[in-house]
Amino acid sequence: MNKLTIVILVLVILSTSCKNKDSGKKYFNKDVQNSYTEKLNSFPRYLVNFFPSKIDGVYGMSETKDTTNECIYFMYYDFNNKKSTSIDSIFKSKAKAVYNAIDTNIISVRTKLLIWDDPTMEMFYNNIFINGRYYYPVPYFEKDDYSSIGIKSEDIYSSKTPCGLTKDFTIYILDSKQGSYWKGLKPSEHMPKNWKNGFSKGVCVNNKKGIVIYWFVIW
Repeated sequence: MNKLTIVILVLVILSTSCKNKDSGKKYFNKDVQNSYTEKLNSFPRYLVNFFPSKIDGVYGMSETKDTTNECIYFMYYDFNNKKSTSIDSIFKSKAKAVYNAIDTNIISVRTKLLIWDDPTMEMFYNNIFINGRYYYPVPYFEKDDYSSIGIKSEDIYSSKTPCGLTKDFTIYILDSKQGSYWKGLKPSEHMPKNWKNGFSKGVCVNNKKGIVIYWFVIW
């Protein structure tokens, strides 16, 4: 085999290898998008109609459909949102209520598993109307490990706030209603009277870190 033939073979192999990597990357992105779309479609439209239709950038997802957890939720984390300030303004005008993550009056829905792991996390609430304001329930944002994609937990989570997020987050409640919205969920002993079952949906925004979290919770 002469040198020219060897060079040609090497170039062909390299070219084929590059093409396979590119097509694999495209396939992976398409696969993840399809998975995300399927997740959204598995929930009633009114709960997810404000979520992004397409995933982009650095992201994470968290969910539970296990009714033994005494709640159902789905969360989409956008970790590198360069438009978080404008998103902040958009949802501020649409919000039913707005809270800072550090507000001690926040009512958070906590999974049964979280309480089993740490009994000090169990909370009981008497009323959603506190000091002249309505505090619609929000999910407790349980700590997830996103270090594999370069995200620091301390930029998202904090054990010092009633919702589990750092104090830099603003929480926008887009809608919240009392009533039974998921088969298999019994009335919660932790929630206030007349709100033993219900749902909330909204967005959390941290402009300092460019993080936006889209979420809903049913209890």
